[in-house]
Amino acid sequence: MHRVVHLVQSIAARPTGTSPSQPTTLAKNLLDHVENTQARLEKLEMDVDRENKQATHFHRLYKDIESELDNERRQLFLDSIVQNHEHGGREAAQKLRKASIDYLNKHLQHLHRDVRILITVCCNLKGFSKTCSDAGIVDKPEDFARFVRDFNMGDPLCYFVDAGLGKECSDDKLREIFKLHIGQLQCKHIIFGGSADNGYARLLTPYIGDEVVRDRITLLEGPPFAGELAVLVNKFRTTSFPTVFRDAKIPNRRVSFSTTPPKSTSPHPPSWAATVQTRPAAELDSRPLREPTPPPENPKKPAILRNSKGQRVDPIIKVPNLLVVTMKQKKLCNNHYLGGYCPYVNCTHSHGEKLNDKAMAALRVVARMGPCSGGVYCDDEDCFSGHQCRREYCDTKSCRFPYDMHFVDQKVVNG
Repeated sequence: MHRVVHLVQSIAARPTGTSPSQPTTLAKNLLDHVENTQARLEKLEMDVDRENKQATHFHRLYKDIESELDNERRQLFLDSIVQNHEHGGREAAQKLRKASIDYLNKHLQHLHRDVRILITVCCNLKGFSKTCSDAGIVDKPEDFARFVRDFNMGDPLCYFVDAGLGKECSDDKLREIFKLHIGQLQCKHIIFGGSADNGYARLLTPYIGDEVVRDRITLLEGPPFAGELAVLVNKFRTTSFPTVFRDAKIPNRRVSFSTTPPKSTSPHPPSWAATVQTRPAAELDSRPLREPTPPPENPKKPAILRNSKGQRVDPIIKVPNLLVVTMKQKKLCNNHYLGGYCPYVNCTHSHGEKLNDKAMAALRVVARMGPCSGGVYCDDEDCFSGHQCRREYCDTKSCRFPYDMHFVDQKVVNG
């Protein structure tokens, strides 16, 4: 472009006596046209750059919220407590305080019996309420907000804090609260609950070598300790409060591609008898019920393949495209066929058809058409969702998969 402009400028600047005036006028017009075109191009480049920055911003915001919602699935009070709309919050506060006192009396008898116990719970209230509603633990998000208010009224030293939106809001508050109290001599002991979050391993690691401080920390297990924390548990005291907290993450509502399954009201698949007893009579009469699929006794755990960056790699499945299209149209239940069991009563997807190996492989391809909410670093061995976009040519803008699930290195370094 600059070379063309320079050439036109040279022609336009020639002495009038060396050439007719008409070519000179034409050259000037051409120069004006090129300069105007260049100005428009520069403006378009600025517009594109601005749009890219906005797209990047919203993508990061989307990923932060998705990651935060995933974090909020990790630990919660028992469903039966949360579902007690009248007094669930107070019941949770009282049971949590009693469990703490029982633990102190049994394992920390050197502490004074009149020691005061401060209980702090942090979460993204808006995201957590929606997660509970989506999982069927509460009927609507407002029900969990009411539970939180009741919890705060249950005891003057029980605080349920709304940490705000964003991936690190809850984590940051818990880390700083932990650091604040561990540095105070008035704080005799901390029972820290964050068993399913690897990020807390980096918070606890500096205290491993300090026996005095380490002896003032107990790790509270709800869901099983995450990989990095599992390495540290033998360095600290550990306990669990099974009368208060659930022992598994809130179920991630994986769906059979196109239709959302009905809500589940339990962290574990309910028995058929229990299911019938807990469903309203009107609902039992109005819709045919399908018995939840029982979980397999010894489910196989396929190895998770990862590349050099630690990103999850989905192994390639070779099946005819026609078979994939056929399986997609059947609307089969992914939870039943691929997950080993379906916890949903009245599931709208088919459970009855027997599938051969090729059909199962095609169904797995269909399931991978939906992106995993855990992202490229998903560590769920049972996850059958997709962890990278498999399109050969994808503009990424209209794709269901987020940007970081594109162009994932497929070279496996483990597994």
